Amino acid sequence: MQKMIKPQKAAFLIKRNLLAVLILFFVFLLIGFILTIFFDSFLVWTLVVSIFVLASGFNLINSLVAFSKREYVFLEDRIVQKGGNLFSDSETELLVKNITHVKMRLPFIEHAVFKTGRVRVESAGSASSEIFLESVDKTSQKYKQISALMEKNGFELSRKSLKFRDKPVILGVLFEVFKNILGILVFIVFFLGEFVADIHISQAVDFNWTRLGSFVLIILAVFVYSILRQFIAFLDLLKRKYFIYEDVIVYKDGFLNKNYAFIPFSNLSDSNLDQSLISRIFGIYDVKLSCQGGDSEILFKNLRKGKEMNEVLDSLINRAERKSLKAKDKLESESKTKGETKSNKEKSTIKNIYDKNYIDEFKMQPFRSLFGFLLILGGVVLIFIPLIIFVPLALAGLLPVLVVFVTSSLVGIIPVFATTYYVKSSKIEQAYNFLSNKKIEFSFEKITSVELKKNFIDKWFKTLTIEFNSIGSNQPLILRNIRADKKTVQKLLLKVGIRQLEKSHKIGSKYSLGNEFRAYLFQYLILLVCFGFLLVSFGFSFGLEGELLEGFELARSIFSVLLVAYLVLLLIIIVYRHFYYKKMSLVFFKDSLRFEKGIFFKHYYFSLLENVKDITTKKYPFSKMGEISFNLVGERLVRKQGSKKSVSLVSNGFNFAFVENIDTKDDLVDYILGLGLVKTNLDLKELEFDREPRKDFVLKGSPHLVNSILGILLFFIIIDSLVLIFVKVAFVSFSILILSFLFIILFILSVKVRTYLVQEDRVLYRRGLVYKKQTSIIFDKIDFIEKDKGLLNQIFKTGNVIINTTGSTMAELILKNVSEPEKWYEEIKKRYKN
Repeated sequence: MQKMIKPQKAAFLIKRNLLAVLILFFVFLLIGFILTIFFDSFLVWTLVVSIFVLASGFNLINSLVAFSKREYVFLEDRIVQKGGNLFSDSETELLVKNITHVKMRLPFIEHAVFKTGRVRVESAGSASSEIFLESVDKTSQKYKQISALMEKNGFELSRKSLKFRDKPVILGVLFEVFKNILGILVFIVFFLGEFVADIHISQAVDFNWTRLGSFVLIILAVFVYSILRQFIAFLDLLKRKYFIYEDVIVYKDGFLNKNYAFIPFSNLSDSNLDQSLISRIFGIYDVKLSCQGGDSEILFKNLRKGKEMNEVLDSLINRAERKSLKAKDKLESESKTKGETKSNKEKSTIKNIYDKNYIDEFKMQPFRSLFGFLLILGGVVLIFIPLIIFVPLALAGLLPVLVVFVTSSLVGIIPVFATTYYVKSSKIEQAYNFLSNKKIEFSFEKITSVELKKNFIDKWFKTLTIEFNSIGSNQPLILRNIRADKKTVQKLLLKVGIRQLEKSHKIGSKYSLGNEFRAYLFQYLILLVCFGFLLVSFGFSFGLEGELLEGFELARSIFSVLLVAYLVLLLIIIVYRHFYYKKMSLVFFKDSLRFEKGIFFKHYYFSLLENVKDITTKKYPFSKMGEISFNLVGERLVRKQGSKKSVSLVSNGFNFAFVENIDTKDDLVDYILGLGLVKTNLDLKELEFDREPRKDFVLKGSPHLVNSILGILLFFIIIDSLVLIFVKVAFVSFSILILSFLFIILFILSVKVRTYLVQEDRVLYRRGLVYKKQTSIIFDKIDFIEKDKGLLNQIFKTGNVIINTTGSTMAELILKNVSEPEKWYEEIKKRYKN
């Protein structure tokens, strides 16, 4: 099956150009009005109109090229989207098995005029893998065609047995719309307030009333437009209806623009229930569905029967998971019956055993959870009581501090008693029930890794904290400060399918003082330079005579204290790290791994081997030692340091430092991940020692040098030119030029050492001048690949090949600026597909 589809030309071009021309018109109109204040009106408008016409013409040509390149190809097991513009080419490929969500939109005007619409196909992995059928004819037919293609690839989309139906509550929709309108009003009042202040300040001066009138008209137009949009959104939500069948979720809405969507259960991970205080008062729920991808979530809001819907969804997701496992077992048994083998290196699979019988319930241990608070409270009492006794008037000044302390304490105390953790047959649940009601559920079969944390305080209270990471959530489900012994932990791990039996291989950490300096070479060089500078200054002060020498005595004393303190601190760090890394170990079992680190703060990672996506090794300079970073399926939101709002998605994983023979460890670990440790006679010691790194390859190449450095070269040429023009101090300008030259040389060298390799079973990326790094992804872990070409790629006849793994929103590896990108793309595609 291969079917090629193109957008309808008129709809595609008019939609793209009409919006762009309108935006350009208002932008240039605004620029024109501003410039007429300072320059001649005729010249300004002549220039503005000319640039507007040129920009509109360029956009039309670019749209024509984009139309000629845009096409969608439907294959047996994937959908390919090809596109680009004047300066770029792109190709996005989505495996049908990864589809999570299909949406069809019939825009009111576009559909009425051209009878066209849009279909968006969302995936379980990267957001960049989405397919967007834009301005296509017979949209409903394309929508059904995708559904049929999915059914051919194993999805159940029969829609025969209706299990549940619901629609948003009017009251909840009103709350949501009112909240948006309130935000618009606050925004408008803020800016009007600024102008009122201007009027007040300008009472003695002629005020520009025309400017105020224009501003008020603009604000009024924005307000009317916003209110109209919210009104249409309100009508759209009132039209929304949800239908849950035995194998698929279907929903539709739309007052003017009609929207339809379906969600198969196959790639859904979990469903969660959320209810704020106001929602709880009115009996309204939000239900959130998690897909296979760290940032893939679908929200169903303002439901009266949200609790029932959540229960139905849970049962149907579990049913889909059981059917998927049975299908895999059947396929494996058929393969064994037919005697199908690919080679003597064929990966043997292990059937993961999930313990369905173990059921439990946990609460946070109160004294352990409030230990820090009780310590602070004791300190507060010891400080405040004497103050109140001896200085009664201080109570009035301390009252606000006490109010803040009590309020913040309640925020931390309430969850301890209002949170319960439930271990159920096929899922784990965190339930919070106080003023609001919130439930977070993870299906055990979608959990990809488990982290166990235990510190010296936990030893006193016999508690620990367990974090479960799921492929469908960007935040872990944390069992915080629970009472649990070794047997309980083993039972919880078995729920995830992790069995710590038949230890097959162990890698330890070898820490030494020499390796410490190699691992942190640049940090110690900087410290050495600073130390040398201080030492020279210190020695210089001894050589001075007279009054100046006396002025240095305090400085010498401070320096001596700092020097001793630094040496003592360095000694403590080295001793601590010696014992810290001595405890660090990585153990491979038949189908899982365990990583352990820490002394006073113990930390354990557990994961199935199949959930390791890729590894990166780093070799320390002048050594055979290095470290390995394991990248696990799933992602989590991490708050950037010093920022309350700025967050980023990072992959789950861990870093294993001070590993011997790092050159061969990459091959060893990939061997384990690729084949699995299922052969009882497998002797890994023979693979690990007395062995050179693999040198075989199918393809080998490096980034195109000029293509890679041209951008940074032009940047420094511009910067250095400005320096020569404006910086009059010869020493400063000369120093900047030298630094720019050195940076460019280093950048060129860093590009020249980058190497891409395709071997029989994996893709490698090597780089690094001082610290040699290598990232490897075995073909079993690749989910899908893409390729694209930018303007520079078109000039130098190069391109980028993008490799994605399961459960990531970002690409795992990009082969940048490679020559003959089609050759690389097809070779990798052939191997990971097979």
